[in-house]
Amino acid sequence: MYKFDPCIICNSDQWKNIYKGNVRDGIFGKYIQGEVRECRNCKVQKLNEEACIKHSLYEGKEYRDSLHQGSEIDDHYKIHDKLVEHSFKHLWDLNLRNKVIADIGCGGGTLLDHISNVSSRCIGVEPNLEFSNSLKKRGYEHFSSTKECISTYKNKIDIVVSTQVIEHVEDPKKFLNEIKSLLKPKVGIAMITTPNREEILMNLLKKDFAQFFYRSQHRWNFNGKSIKNCAKHAGFKKIKLLFTHRYGISNTFNWLIEGSPKGNKKISKINKNLDDLWVSWLESNKLSDNLCLILENE
Repeated sequence: MYKFDPCIICNSDQWKNIYKGNVRDGIFGKYIQGEVRECRNCKVQKLNEEACIKHSLYEGKEYRDSLHQGSEIDDHYKIHDKLVEHSFKHLWDLNLRNKVIADIGCGGGTLLDHISNVSSRCIGVEPNLEFSNSLKKRGYEHFSSTKECISTYKNKIDIVVSTQVIEHVEDPKKFLNEIKSLLKPKVGIAMITTPNREEILMNLLKKDFAQFFYRSQHRWNFNGKSIKNCAKHAGFKKIKLLFTHRYGISNTFNWLIEGSPKGNKKISKINKNLDDLWVSWLESNKLSDNLCLILENE
């Protein structure tokens, strides 16, 4: 039995047992034992601290090597250049032209590369030392933490983007509060994405998929209600929740058939029309693999 401190988001000490068993530790097939509980008040789910990786690992190569993603910048490009399109699905609506934009947890700066010719200034916040050096060489202003960025850019940033980061941090409420501090009053907007713990495969294949979904890198696991609650506790009042899905229907079928991840491996006869219909259905029914928050500062 693990000890869970009061919820860092809402201070409730009432936790409900959700899951106990294998937790993915890096790549698929490598596991440790862990326990997930849900705050009865704000509904966030938390992995026991003993199963979470140390935050300092994000500074070096060990974290990305554990995922078999490689720690070199070219390895990063191969993976993340393909993922940028999912960020743009909602980002383009925010009007990036001539804006000061910060990407929190920017990795190697793939998103910054795609928007640098449109925005007036691009700022990268990234703790990884290898990526930090690359960002500086390519002319981006860099900070190793949000706190460090605030010292220069408090209330000066038009748009803050943070994709797949909040689930990693030690204090998600503080993380969003610091983002709020960066945004320009009245006009600043943040776009935050995170995995959706209520995605379709958690409904169809919970036993096999849970040990893939819950992982040592993710302290926190959100659904739509809990991520909105977190934003409210961080001081945001104008909150819009969107759902976005990154995979076609082949991904779901492959999981159901083989019980393991196959990414975007296609099944014959399944075309783009069917994939688009599937994605649209999942997003409209709140079963997508990702959540997207659009937060306006006041």
